[in-house]
Amino acid sequence: MKIYDWDVYFFDLGKIFKNDPILKKLSKLIGKKNLRSVESISYSELKNGGDHFFHHNRKTSVVIVYKTSSKKQKISIVLHELQHSVDRICENTRVNDIEARAYLMGYIGSKIIPKL
Repeated sequence: MKIYDWDVYFFDLGKIFKNDPILKKLSKLIGKKNLRSVESISYSELKNGGDHFFHHNRKTSVVIVYKTSSKKQKISIVLHELQHSVDRICENTRVNDIEARAYLMGYIGSKIIPKL
C-alpha cells in the first residue's frame, strides 16, 4: 500500500516453502543477504517473531511476520513491526504530530489486520 509517498509491504512467512515465488519479490525489496537471514528463520521452528526492513532511498518499508503460536500473537507481532514502519516513515517525512502518527498506524493496520 502507498501512503505519504511510501510503499509498505507485508509478508506473512508462517507457511513459506523453499522456492516460493514470494521469495523473489522479497529479495528485490530487502536484498539477497537479508533474504538468506529471513529464509533461515522462516524454515526453522522458531515462533513468534517478526522483522522490519526499511529502505530510505526507495521509500519502502517491509514488514515480515514469522510462524506464530496463535492469531492473537500474530496480531501483536504485526502491530509491533508496523510501529517500526510508522516511526521510520514519520521520521523521514518529518511528521512529528502524534495524531498523524496514530492515524498512519490505524490506516496501515486496517489494511493488514483483516487479512490475517
